[in-house]
Amino acid sequence: MTEAYAGAEALESTDNYSLTIVRKNGRILLGRKTRGFGMGRLVAPGGKDEYELAFGMNFWDALRENARSELSQETGLDLVTSSFRWVGNLNLTDSEDETSTVTLFVVDCPPSKETRDEDSREDPELVDLEWFQEDQIPYDRMPDDYRFWLPYILSGERVTAFFRDEGDSLVNGEVYHQKIEPELERMQLVKVVGGAVLQAA
Repeated sequence: MTEAYAGAEALESTDNYSLTIVRKNGRILLGRKTRGFGMGRLVAPGGKDEYELAFGMNFWDALRENARSELSQETGLDLVTSSFRWVGNLNLTDSEDETSTVTLFVVDCPPSKETRDEDSREDPELVDLEWFQEDQIPYDRMPDDYRFWLPYILSGERVTAFFRDEGDSLVNGEVYHQKIEPELERMQLVKVVGGAVLQAA
């Protein structure tokens, strides 16, 4: 176990977040957002980055631990921090030119692990948790950007994406995706305008 620095306080980011794609037997976990960006839509578990750096812990360890903590709070799933795999980043710019960065992780959930009902969670930000088959994901019930990056993550690729939105509507974006197995390949670009793919290069 790592030991936190004496007197250390949690570091809270105002514009950095994490999302975790939880996979289990060919399904992923989604829940309905009760507040904030994407309210009322299905999203992956995640939240604002808040962490304490500890002796022997680097920045990436801290991000994984934050993602693990958010997942536990929002779903009741308590998984091993080291099993969270970084798979990319999203950069979201709103109508006021404020940009938020979202770090993306994937984690495999053991078959024996179950989510906890929202009635047993204090002030749940995600409700109606449900496992969806990976080939039947309800993108029409999710924030617009998911359809442009999530399929690449599920196919084993890494993504770096830039999106601009107006409210909950996607205006445009660029998605760079890259296969990493069996060997690293050249990054590919997909351009998005008005919620549709304009160009794939």
